[in-house]
Amino acid sequence: MKTIIGFENEEIEVSDFGEWVGKDYIDYKFEYKNNQKVIKELFKENQELKKQLEEKENQQKEFMEWLEKESKELIRDAGYHQRICLDILEKYKEIIGGKE
Repeated sequence: MKTIIGFENEEIEVSDFGEWVGKDYIDYKFEYKNNQKVIKELFKENQELKKQLEEKENQQKEFMEWLEKESKELIRDAGYHQRICLDILEKYKEIIGGKE
């Protein structure tokens, strides 16, 4: 770090990795370090979002498995209840794009 005199004769501490842009001094070393912090925060947030998405996908799979199981158990009333469950399951798969 070194001290320089600014446009209004104020002392400004700057690194050797910067330059003046108009009346502002851009310290690239500081900006780099700051950007690294932001990148780490974004990476952490991205990992958390991936985990949440995985949990949601697992919940959806569990729901579809449950619905398929329930539809097999509802054979009474000439299959009417089973047909309803299968229709719900198909619509749910269509909505989430999970045609398997």
